[in-house]
Amino acid sequence: MSTKRHTPAKAPARRTASRYAPPAIPAQSYHFHGSLANASGGAAVFPFGQPAFTVLAGEGGATIIGGFAKWAVIDRARRVGINVLQGYDPLVLSVPIRFDAITTGSATALERDIQILTWMGGRGKLFASDGRVGAAGYGDSPIVNLYSATSSGVETPLIPPDAQGIDWVISGLAFSEDVLRDNAGYRIRQDATVTLTQHVGSPGTSADSAAVRSRARKSLRDKYKVITTRDGMDTYLQIAASVAPKNPHKAAVDIQAANKTNSNRKARVRSVNAHMGAHVRIRVPLVIYTGLSA
Repeated sequence: MSTKRHTPAKAPARRTASRYAPPAIPAQSYHFHGSLANASGGAAVFPFGQPAFTVLAGEGGATIIGGFAKWAVIDRARRVGINVLQGYDPLVLSVPIRFDAITTGSATALERDIQILTWMGGRGKLFASDGRVGAAGYGDSPIVNLYSATSSGVETPLIPPDAQGIDWVISGLAFSEDVLRDNAGYRIRQDATVTLTQHVGSPGTSADSAAVRSRARKSLRDKYKVITTRDGMDTYLQIAASVAPKNPHKAAVDIQAANKTNSNRKARVRSVNAHMGAHVRIRVPLVIYTGLSA
């Protein structure tokens, strides 16, 4: 009979992580992307990258709260009044969100994202420091695109289908008073409700009219932003989903076309879903990066 003793396996070494080490972005999150038609390079306003951020969905999800048909009643003596359609208000979308340092990776990154959101509403230090716009509260606020998508760029129903693919402006921003802070006073959790109103540009007087946006697109022709691929962001569709506010599939094709002559053969893949690997430098047309391609 064998007298061999069983030696228990060693327990795996414990791994340490930073206090706010960010996990993968959960499916129930929103991506906000802002652009200015009257600024030739909207991303240049920000010392820390493009005017965009990803945030957790709050309680209840995005809800359409306005924008339906407006009917007026015209009185008729001794008879029932008649209904006359006066038109339609722009859609209004209420979006509850949650900023959390667990997702952003640090309390300072959380504050950065809140600054970007405030900029999208036409206020804050970022908006005031942009010499192409003016002081806070002066000039058109940015156009905002909102989407929720999987890592492959497919939009999810977290945003109602009737509210997807629309240009918005922020018309209301309410922060919850129930906020969590760390010992240094930085916010580590902040709930807010963003009210978005559908943007319907006037035919020529607005800085974000179709004509002005067309001129801005022409000024960005043949100009690019170079980004480097990384794990989880190494296909053209994944890149497009992170930088294009609407229609990431079309943006992926356009980014792929801009890299047909890329000196790195890894970038010359035939499919927008093909993995290129990490550390590949990719040219993204500025017209896509700044949200003016749509």
